[in-house]
This record gives sequence, C-alpha cells and structure tokens, in this order.
Amino acid sequence: MAGRKFDPEFWRAAGPVLAIRPPTFSRTPMQLRASVNAGLKSLNKGAIPDAILETKHHVTSFDGEQIPVYQYSPKVPAAAAAAAAPTSGGANQPAFVYVHGGGLVAGQIEPFSRLFAATCALHTGVQMFAVEYRLPPDAAYPTPVEDCYAALKWLSESGGQLGVDAARLGFYGVSAGGGLGVGAALMARDRGLSPPLAKQMLVYPMLDDRTCVAPDDPLCGFLTWTNRSNLIGWNAYLAGKAGGQDVPEYAAPARAVDLGGLPSTYIDVGSLDLFCKEAVTFAGRLAAADVQLELHVYPGLPHIFDLYAPDIELARRAAENRRKAAMSFMPPRSFTPSRLLDIGVEGDLEWRMCLNPSDVSEHPEYMTLSYRWGLEADADMVLVTTNIDQFRQGQPIEMFPQTFRDAIFVARRFGIRYL
Repeated sequence: MAGRKFDPEFWRAAGPVLAIRPPTFSRTPMQLRASVNAGLKSLNKGAIPDAILETKHHVTSFDGEQIPVYQYSPKVPAAAAAAAAPTSGGANQPAFVYVHGGGLVAGQIEPFSRLFAATCALHTGVQMFAVEYRLPPDAAYPTPVEDCYAALKWLSESGGQLGVDAARLGFYGVSAGGGLGVGAALMARDRGLSPPLAKQMLVYPMLDDRTCVAPDDPLCGFLTWTNRSNLIGWNAYLAGKAGGQDVPEYAAPARAVDLGGLPSTYIDVGSLDLFCKEAVTFAGRLAAADVQLELHVYPGLPHIFDLYAPDIELARRAAENRRKAAMSFMPPRSFTPSRLLDIGVEGDLEWRMCLNPSDVSEHPEYMTLSYRWGLEADADMVLVTTNIDQFRQGQPIEMFPQTFRDAIFVARRFGIRYL
C-alpha cells in the first residue's frame, strides 16, 4: 500500500519520539506490562485537574473479591450548582464506567491511568467510574470482564446514592478497555440488566484475538502497537488460547454472533492502527444489527495517536467528537436562561449578557454569556467568550477565570452548545 503515510502534522509532533523509541522485545506478559507502563508513565504527566474530585469505592466482583472503583466527578461550584439545578425532574446524572487500556496486561488506574480518566470527566462533564479490573496473567478470563460488569451492576443498583441515573449508564473503553467494555455490555444484555446500558464509547478498541498482519505488510512500519505485543496480551488473557476455536464472545467481542440489543455505540480509530480493520468490521456488524452507530476513522494516525500528539488538528477533532458523543445522553435542558446567566455576577464584572454572539465585539474586555432568544422552546443557549481563539487552540481550562470555568462545566453537563 504505497499510499500509507503518517498524517504530516502528527509526524511533525510525534516523529522525533517515535524515531528514537526502542523496539519492543517483550516476550512475556510481565515484560510487556513493564514496557507499556513505562510508556504510559511518560505520557501520563501532571496532576489531576483541580476541577475534578477523586473518590475511591470498593465493589464486590463475581468471585467475592473487592475491586477498587475510582470516581472522577467534575466539582460543582455552589453558584454553578444553583444555576444548573433543573426546574423539574430528578437531579441524577449520567455516568460512564471507564475501562482503561494497557494491552490487557498493564495500565492500572493507580498510578498509570488516573489522569486519563479524570481528563475524560473534565472534558465531557460526565463523571467517570474507573474500574481497577484485575490483570492477566494472574487474573485471566473471565476475571477482567467480570470485574467490569460488576462495576456496572454496582453503579446501576447503587448509583442513585451517588447522583447517578441508572437509565443513563455507559462504558467508556480505551484500547483493551474497549474490548472489555463490549464484553461486559454483552453480559449486561444477556443477563437482563435493567435499565439496559445506554451507551458505549470505544476508543481505538481491542476486540479480536485473531487480528494479525503479515510481517511483510507495509502497515507494520507504522504500528505503535505490534503483532507481537498484541499476541502476548491476548494469550495472557486467554490462557494461551488466542486465535483458537473456543474463545468466548465475552472475551473477544468480535466473535459474538449476535450484536443486536447493544446500546448506542461510538467508535474511533486511526487508519494506521493495528485495530483499524477489526474496529471498522465490528462497526459494520453493529450497523447491520440496527445498533445506533457513530464511527470515525482518522487518516494517517496510529494507535494512541492522541497521547503522542494531543495538540494536532485530528487529535483535537477526535477529542471534540468524543465529547459530543459522551454528552449525547445528557438530560434535556430544563432550566431558565437567567439562572445560568447569574453565575459569577455578584461581586464580579467578568460577565456581561448580550443578545447575539456578534455583540461580543462591542465589549472585548468581557467574557460573555449569551442566550439566543427565540420563540422556539428549544432555542439554543450559547456560551461565548472573547478568548475563543485560545479556547479553540486547546488552552487548558484551568487557564480561564473561575466563573468561566464554572459556566463551561454547566454547559457541558447540561448539553448547552458553546462557541
């Protein structure tokens, strides 16, 4: 395939790192774990954002063992909480069970993946419950996927005490976590979880133990997750039976015969990812089974492209698509514009109201919150900021004044479109 090449912007950002990355010589699951965790550690820099609250819970899994589940919730400032309180109906919110990646053998939430889960909560406004599933080879199938299902079941049954709406639960699975999430979603369907699972977010998911590209395939030169690593991970999970005849569909969801009844699904993957073909094939089968589907294939990008080059255009586009998909089961807007416009007004002149985003130019010194008035009941609430260029360029939300951050939180949590 002569047409294969890295996205130019990705290569400019990540090429220097990839060029000096040592080859993977892992031959055992423990060697692979050490290699993957070292990579995650180098990419997982920084503290959990101040705007996120971390809480540790314990859940009983299928075999009686207690497994940690870390809750990452956007902090709700008092003013924002009052402004965003619905005028009717319950206050419980949607939530995701976050399932980390790591090739099935690595990437524990503590200490390697907690920042990723927290960042997902910050960017989407949806709280994440990150399950610390037990890892192969010490805990082979079915333990990891049963741990994920246990976290979902616990949240479905007890989440009301944590402000979680059982009718709006989803899995947010990354890489290996994507496959585990789908496996647990199949369990939830077959075991009659009620209310049923509402959403699954699959970020470059690892779904098929049979995936392998030929050694002379040009794709091999672009892989950041290789055949060798993939086989080690799957064999650790399946006790050496990867690619065999009797692999359960809960273990490798690409083998599932019937995908009907699965929840609305979001999938994204890079075209130079080892998992691209299996993800696209799986998406096609979901569509054929009448499952609501959103699929994105990003040209010229490999596995975990967004960790290698988070600031490139395609990575920002992927982040925005994920955010929108995660917000798709947010509650309907049921508050009045004045309640949101009151955020930060007392004792603070950072906010001014305008009737149209174009009016911002008349008050360039102010950040502005605007409501587009109209006769329609579903008229848009719009958040406008004169710092829009910086915001679009990926400036960390922590760089903005607190009142603006509060409004961003409310906008994301309640599905308000903001510019």
